[in-house]
Amino acid sequence: MPSKGIHHNSIENAFNLADDLIEPFRPVVDFYIASYKLNLDLSHEIKVSLSKVLELCVRQNGRKISVRQSIDELIESLIKSMEDEDSSVLSCPSLLPIELVTFE
Repeated sequence: MPSKGIHHNSIENAFNLADDLIEPFRPVVDFYIASYKLNLDLSHEIKVSLSKVLELCVRQNGRKISVRQSIDELIESLIKSMEDEDSSVLSCPSLLPIELVTFE
């Protein structure tokens, strides 16, 4: 149930769990915005630039992976940690210098 969060628990918020799951990625977005000095005017170009956040690199489980892949791994590890009742398997990303994932 997405309204049941871990740290977010507002009865008015139907997406407490989603809010909890985006928290580890907030520094990545903040760092990206600050590094590129993106302004608050959400022009089409700024929105396109912000969509690239999903392709930025983070470190997770000793590997450099995209934010997109990291989200999948975070959710899988959350499910496993709840099934096993073991929070030590929860896998969160670490911030790296800004670098886009490149595909060869």
